[in-house]
Amino acid sequence: MKFTRAVCVALAVSAAFLCAQAQLVQFTFPAGSPEDQASDAIAKETDAQKKIALLNDFVQKFSSNPLAVAYGGWQLAQAYQQAGDLKAARAAGEKALDAMPNAVDIAVALANIAQQQKDNAAIVNYAARGAAAYDAIARQPRPAEQAEADFAAQVKRQQESARPAYDYLEGAAFNAIMNEQDAAARMGLVRQFTPAFPKTRYAAQVAQYAIISLLQTGDFSGLASYGEKAVKENPDNAAVVVLVARGYSEDQKSPAHLEQAAVYARRAIALAQADSSLTAEQKSQMIGTAKSVVGWSLLRQDKAAAAIPELKEAAPLLKSNAVDYSTALYGLAFAYAKLNRIAEARATLSEAVTVEGPYQQPARELLQKVNAAKPAAPRKQ
Repeated sequence: MKFTRAVCVALAVSAAFLCAQAQLVQFTFPAGSPEDQASDAIAKETDAQKKIALLNDFVQKFSSNPLAVAYGGWQLAQAYQQAGDLKAARAAGEKALDAMPNAVDIAVALANIAQQQKDNAAIVNYAARGAAAYDAIARQPRPAEQAEADFAAQVKRQQESARPAYDYLEGAAFNAIMNEQDAAARMGLVRQFTPAFPKTRYAAQVAQYAIISLLQTGDFSGLASYGEKAVKENPDNAAVVVLVARGYSEDQKSPAHLEQAAVYARRAIALAQADSSLTAEQKSQMIGTAKSVVGWSLLRQDKAAAAIPELKEAAPLLKSNAVDYSTALYGLAFAYAKLNRIAEARATLSEAVTVEGPYQQPARELLQKVNAAKPAAPRKQ
């Protein structure tokens, strides 16, 4: 899941009239005003350090003018960023965005700085602020003297102008979610991202990262609420459905979740079989994972005999993925061992111990027990 960064739209400095509601801001000052003269001097300065000094003086001198603070802070952020001082760049950018919250481009600049700092939380925060500014375009009040049709056309133009910046922020925030290694922190980013980008093009992928995060933290209550919502919003997405199923199958304390795991896994199988966009390998992986989930959910309900055919079918479909192959093999061997089918358990474990997956060591331990066990009459189910 790679994201190609959109081209950022640069902020422009001109002498034209500033539309207070515009989201891609053109910083303008009255011709001949002190702000106009000072900004001209800054624009002509070629020495980086002297320009930074002029900008700091500009921000201090015109601190009562939000437009000047936003302009100076945004310029300072870029100057400090180019100089490699990311901490100062971010501080200046935040002052600029505070002075002009509707400037989407300042949020873009801050998100870019945060990316360089590898600060995922900050990236999503700035993206959310930029998204809020974009959303404000549609909510701005219509001036009484402006015709409704003209106002609608103006709003549309503003949205079109701001859209590249919005798309960039959406992608940057999604990348931050992907790059976050801490499960709890990742889930926090998802919770901030979702309301900021309610119609995101990454909906299914974000749902998958959320479910994985909830699984990693063992938050089955959160998984139930988020998982049901994810399935409802992505009913035809086999990857989302099987992930929710997998989560439910690991909740050993809830018989209802174990049963629902099998229901969703079987739905995922049907979806995968009907999905012509999947390659043969992807289809095998999806179906194998779903069958493994069914098997494990049955195994955890003490239905070993019913679990065996599911896991037996799953294992060969998952050979290309060591984690899933290891999981299916161990589950199958455990089911055999539970039913005292020693020869089949031994044969399955002999393969499982060669797979460098999460169940390689448990398979070794179970194999030792199986080798020490004496065959007995099969247990009746």
